[in-house]
Amino acid sequence: MQGEGFWIKKVSFMKSSLEEFPSTKQYDLVWESTVFIHIPPSEVKPAIEKAFKACKKYVISYDWYDKTKIGATTGNPAYCFNHNYEELYYAAGARKVTVCEFKHPLFIISKMGIPKISPLFGAISAIICAHK
Repeated sequence: MQGEGFWIKKVSFMKSSLEEFPSTKQYDLVWESTVFIHIPPSEVKPAIEKAFKACKKYVISYDWYDKTKIGATTGNPAYCFNHNYEELYYAAGARKVTVCEFKHPLFIISKMGIPKISPLFGAISAIICAHK
């Protein structure tokens, strides 16, 4: 895979449900898109910890998030939950949580401090724009 200013020689992908996700393996990047929003507040912390434990470097999380409405729900019965993702990722051990605004906020969570965003962000921006 070739992009602006970076080269990736080998890329492997794994698609899995959260329940079946192997907790013993680690990946450079864990991508989550609108999964945690559907997990009730009482169950979301272990789910986020599992995703964070599986990453070596980054977690990309794309979910509904409004700082002014933490704890809000939608649906009857409730099926969408507005979690405090920044707080949950820092509690899981993140060194840096970057929030990028798209249709819904995109969180870039790093175990290694400030991420080198430019090539990563360019690739993610293209994916998100195609997703809209």
